[in-house]
Amino acid sequence: MRYFTEKEINNASYGCLNGFERMNEAALDMFDQLRHACGFPLTPTCMFRTSRWDLEKGRSGNSKHTEGLAADFACDDAQKRAVIAREAFRLGFSGIGIHKDFVHVDCREGAAVMWLY
Repeated sequence: MRYFTEKEINNASYGCLNGFERMNEAALDMFDQLRHACGFPLTPTCMFRTSRWDLEKGRSGNSKHTEGLAADFACDDAQKRAVIAREAFRLGFSGIGIHKDFVHVDCREGAAVMWLY
């Protein structure tokens, strides 16, 4: 990977100490491509999450994060959020969620979806 370190990904993973190892390799490559395409740093805030951690937080336990297919990147700048979303769509990410403080991207099966938090 050009832009993300194993430590950085592990620090943004929940319910385990080895999130980097649990991430999907193709997804990690796409996250790296996204960072390159954006032209500015992306700070991961959520990468891998265990199903157990998800369930303990009242979530479904089956998000794309639990499959190692998703990342949330901190972003409180509207213009940069637009760049991330545009480049993610162009690169073929099929799940894009936009929040005022982060952008979620994932590699889900099926038709592309986009949502606002």
